[in-house]
Amino acid sequence: MTDLVLSVENISKTYKYSSLGFRQQNIFALDNISFKLRRGQTLAIVGESGSGKSTLARLLVGCDNPTTGKIFIEEQDVFELSKSDQKKQFKKIRMVFQNPYSSLNPHARIGTTLEEPLKINTNLSSHDRKLAVKHALKRVGLREEHASRFPHMFSGGQQQRIAIARALILNPDVIVADEPLSALDVSVQAQILNLLMDLQEELKISYVFISHDLGVVEHISDQVLVMYRGKLMEYGEVDQIFDHSKHPYTRKLLSSTPSYRHTVNYKFKKIDPEFKKLANLKSGCVFASRCSYAEEKCIDEVPKTRFLKGHRVTCHWPRED
Repeated sequence: MTDLVLSVENISKTYKYSSLGFRQQNIFALDNISFKLRRGQTLAIVGESGSGKSTLARLLVGCDNPTTGKIFIEEQDVFELSKSDQKKQFKKIRMVFQNPYSSLNPHARIGTTLEEPLKINTNLSSHDRKLAVKHALKRVGLREEHASRFPHMFSGGQQQRIAIARALILNPDVIVADEPLSALDVSVQAQILNLLMDLQEELKISYVFISHDLGVVEHISDQVLVMYRGKLMEYGEVDQIFDHSKHPYTRKLLSSTPSYRHTVNYKFKKIDPEFKKLANLKSGCVFASRCSYAEEKCIDEVPKTRFLKGHRVTCHWPRED
């Protein structure tokens, strides 16, 4: 069995947009994103709202198709397969959503909700499905009798445990967790985070963990991919990103978040308003109008992704200090 469970190569997603009186335009939600994920590891995807994180999550679970690029699940290019075989491959990647209550059917009992993936994707008998539901609930710290209750009868933390149980019910290799803690109280966030880490240790499952909370990312992840407006800004091991970040955008994110290991105190120069206005009119680096280190080349030329001291950086002038 290969150690590589998920590989994404040069994936892009473009949406076409048009409105009355305007010509059709392209919206580049993702642009040339690549990464690899190994069994039992966590890849964290970070960036501001609108950076393309949730679009990437939808592609990884097969809810949408990329415009260009490839997705390999256990080294198999899923888009070279038939539709039925694609469905079998995407079963190996499940998703946990941000708001647990909205992701559960309010009119269905929890047992019915957890059985549904088994009915669709397996040939298990009713008895075996109920045993699988019982086991899944126990695995996430809930009791057998909870299967007969409705979602509104649970707290937010319990609802997220149910969502995690549903993701686990098909024994996936990868779980894509899209902001799974942000709708929960802080004390409950710690419980759910510990549950995810315990499940990873027990099952050797891999996570694609999407989050705004860099403190959590630093604690849980093995790799970090930093995105901005659909582009890869920086990608590498967690220690490299937090201790030796090279991209100005990564440094801005780190400066806004306290670290449990150290206090990040990067210095940024004031941006000339005229330069900022010019950068917004041109199509060079997407971060140029907000970058303290941007120069004329940055607004005229799109930077290429380069390998630098063990990780990838998309910048004309990666920082060394």
